[in-house]
Amino acid sequence: MKGSNLIAVFMALMISCVNPYKILGVFPVSFKSHWVIGHSIMKSLANAGHEVHVISPFPLKTPIHNYNDIHLVYDNDLELGNMFIREEYPPQKHMSLLSDLGDFLSNFTLSHPNVKALLEREKHFDAIIVEVFFFEALYGLAAHYNCPLIGSSTFSTSKWTNDLTKAPMEYAYVPHNFVKFSENMNFWQRTYNMLICQYENLFMEFYHYKRQKRIFDFHFGHTGKSLEDVMKSAALVFIYHHFSVLSIRPTVANMIEIGGLHVDKPKELPQDIKEFLDSANDGAILFSFGSMIQGMDLPAEKRDAFIKVFSQLKEKVIWKFENETMLNKPDNVMISSWIPQRDILAHPNVKLFITHGGLLGTTEAIIEGVPVIGIPIYSDQKMNMLQAQNMGLGVIMEYKDINEELILRNINQVLKKFEYQNNAQKISKLFKDRPITPEQSAVYWVEYAIRNKDATHLRSAAHNLNYFQLHLIDSYLFVLAVAGLVVYGLYRVVKRVFGAMLRSLRVIKVKND
Repeated sequence: MKGSNLIAVFMALMISCVNPYKILGVFPVSFKSHWVIGHSIMKSLANAGHEVHVISPFPLKTPIHNYNDIHLVYDNDLELGNMFIREEYPPQKHMSLLSDLGDFLSNFTLSHPNVKALLEREKHFDAIIVEVFFFEALYGLAAHYNCPLIGSSTFSTSKWTNDLTKAPMEYAYVPHNFVKFSENMNFWQRTYNMLICQYENLFMEFYHYKRQKRIFDFHFGHTGKSLEDVMKSAALVFIYHHFSVLSIRPTVANMIEIGGLHVDKPKELPQDIKEFLDSANDGAILFSFGSMIQGMDLPAEKRDAFIKVFSQLKEKVIWKFENETMLNKPDNVMISSWIPQRDILAHPNVKLFITHGGLLGTTEAIIEGVPVIGIPIYSDQKMNMLQAQNMGLGVIMEYKDINEELILRNINQVLKKFEYQNNAQKISKLFKDRPITPEQSAVYWVEYAIRNKDATHLRSAAHNLNYFQLHLIDSYLFVLAVAGLVVYGLYRVVKRVFGAMLRSLRVIKVKND
């Protein structure tokens, strides 16, 4: 590194650490994929010299300097069961389940002895970072400590992020996260998307937020603030998004894209996996349903279909499978209950990723330029995979249609058509082409919000308008009323004129008679 670059790096580190801040992160969901994003933000802040405290169900395995765990210990209330049954759930069912989860997590977190001890022990934080995911009552921690509130979304934009920032919701070309539409919707899709989004508006306003307000008032009534006040005061919202890989969405100044933040440089693979992949002279396939969905929960007939197809391939396969044994496992298949997914995708012999379409795994595949076959099950997975398919990164294989013939056809299609590999490499370059890294962006904007006292100048004026004003309903009604009066006035004038003319004609007729 040149001397000037060394000086620049040294000065940047010194500036970051001259005024280290004390920051609390709250990520109570016991879904590993959700925690990874929150952890990545807090780890970036700790590495920048700030003192971070993190409330989560995932204690660090390896200590990080400046990083303090506040461990949430769960019982069995959050057992998810077989996630494959959720494939048929409509969006309304997902909203209801998430609202119940948010109600439980809000009460559980704020009543947890470790959190109570933290609130008693720590009298000051410079900022609070809370995951945006149906537990809005936890935003009250920012009111309790009288410091900036920063949201962190594991999705792209959503009703939940936009309620904090007042970014516009464009139902005509922004599909709801729980439907399998792209931005190019036909009439029926746009209509359905609009109805689902309006249903969510009503559900959140008249059911979910009311539940959260009760929890907020119970725990944070002493602050003199309401949940609405705290939500309006949100300084920033991080969204796990990058415009190169997901449809363009309307954002406002305090919505910050940090897509790819969780992806570190690839590490050395475990010896057995490394040897397995190094010997894959014809290429390798990674097959994983992520951290929340268990591959062993696949119905027997679908699991057997994959086994039969894999046995016919010359490529080797690494399959995330939670049992130590698999009946009729082919010799070219390695199974493991845990895999270093990000590091495997970075291996040059990996040519295909069969995935459920979770945002983290999809992002890792995009960064490494690996095409995908998506088997979306629930939530945003369907939208993620439809976007990947539309961009030529891979194909969707519907869970309900899985059979031996379909699996083999899709694998051959993606592996043998060079455009999938070419498109994956092209999108990878676009995704990585940024002025600063996601880590630098996250650290900068947190420090910015603290330095500039909540960054109130970034907030949209839409916060000052009620629903009718924001959507111009009052203006439309006024214009319609004026138009109606004008039409009515013209009608009366025309009626009077024609009436006079008719009376005149009658008089003339009588005289002539």
